[in-house]
Amino acid sequence: MSKLLFPLKKHVTSKGTLFAPSSLFKRWVDTKRFPNEVSFGQQTCTIQVAPHPDHKEELLLSADLWDRLRLPYEQHVSCSQQQRRLCLAPLIGIFTAGFQSSTYHPLGSRSSYFANLLSAAEEEGVFAFLFGNHHVNKGAKTIEGLTFTDGKWRQETFPWPNAVYDRIPARKVAALQDVQEVRHFLEDEQQIPWFNVDFFNKWDLYTKLKNHRPINVYIPESLLNPSLEELERMLDDYKHVYLKPVEGSFGAGIHQIIRPDNDPYVYCRFHENGGNRLRRYSSLKRCVANQFPQSLQQMIAQQGIKLFTLNDHPIDFRIHTNKNKRGTWIITAIAAKIAGEGSITTHLKTGGEIRTVQEILDWLPEKHESVKRLKKAALQLSLAIDESLDGFIGEIGFDLGLDESGRVWLLEANSKPGRAIFRHPNLQKEERETLRLPFHYGTFLAKHTRLEQLRVIQA
Repeated sequence: MSKLLFPLKKHVTSKGTLFAPSSLFKRWVDTKRFPNEVSFGQQTCTIQVAPHPDHKEELLLSADLWDRLRLPYEQHVSCSQQQRRLCLAPLIGIFTAGFQSSTYHPLGSRSSYFANLLSAAEEEGVFAFLFGNHHVNKGAKTIEGLTFTDGKWRQETFPWPNAVYDRIPARKVAALQDVQEVRHFLEDEQQIPWFNVDFFNKWDLYTKLKNHRPINVYIPESLLNPSLEELERMLDDYKHVYLKPVEGSFGAGIHQIIRPDNDPYVYCRFHENGGNRLRRYSSLKRCVANQFPQSLQQMIAQQGIKLFTLNDHPIDFRIHTNKNKRGTWIITAIAAKIAGEGSITTHLKTGGEIRTVQEILDWLPEKHESVKRLKKAALQLSLAIDESLDGFIGEIGFDLGLDESGRVWLLEANSKPGRAIFRHPNLQKEERETLRLPFHYGTFLAKHTRLEQLRVIQA
């Protein structure tokens, strides 16, 4: 049965009954497929069904069933039927960390983002909640999750969810033992699909993509733990090289080494103490010794690319891709990021600026064709990464560059993309789309997990 959307309300004077909208009940009569179970998350109850007593297009559920299923509140829900079971509103858990005691800002500065995320879930007919490792009750098989309804944060008790969307904020947090244990328990022992779990490792990703046709044309040359001789060769070839930490994020720790033609010096650009820095050295050896006293272990040297510029400021493009309700990759947002004065990256914290593609279209080489190439590359890269890495991936944030000839290059790929581009007032529609799509993919995972469980039971 296709997904349907109805108001779900509690019925206090009945027991064990689901009262269905007239349109839904008629479908059951016509197909002779009446459900005898109702599920919410991983919780299931036996039911009787009857037509709505007032012939309204809404679902009424007896209070005893409501409490057993641990439904938190009334809202519009999407529902689907699989054999004799009616599945109410996919229940999606959002796993994160950094909870605070504040009633108004329980996730600190990220509270507004999570409030918008939960509101998007409600609009899609999905129940969603936030939780951390300390909210999980293994014995009771429940989670004390946070919800955001009617402009207020509330804590509710939920059954195991149908899927988990991982929004752990940092690599160090993801590596904590308590976080790893909860993930292992829910994902491996309880068989709950969990998506966007891991932060991408830059070198692991490079080694998987460099020989992956046809997308290897987007991959710049890179070296792990480069020697001085290897850096010399790359500078001869490309005139500038980027040095990046293997597990860095948000532009932290990136250095640009530059050796201009007809110049005896080597220059190093980097960001430090809130400012963009430029240092000059008499040799590459002196530069490396001073900037990297602990050696270049766990650093990646990446081919320097002469990016397309606007008023001499390099530009790259942030492209968000998401999987939709069919599990298919689509483009959800694209924006241009312009580097700040003297900055080696386009991050806002280093003086970068966000522009819509329309705002810079007239300056782009080949205009619309360039945008098409960027989007095509993002979709091809999404598929390649999805095929190359383990686990479920529902969204990726790409930083792509265009060189002066119009060739597309992959600069970064992020499994937990930042949201800085959505500060631009003309990207609100795209922002909403990136908030909605994780619940489409979570619903897709929930549906296919249930189907697989049914196949196992039938076998």
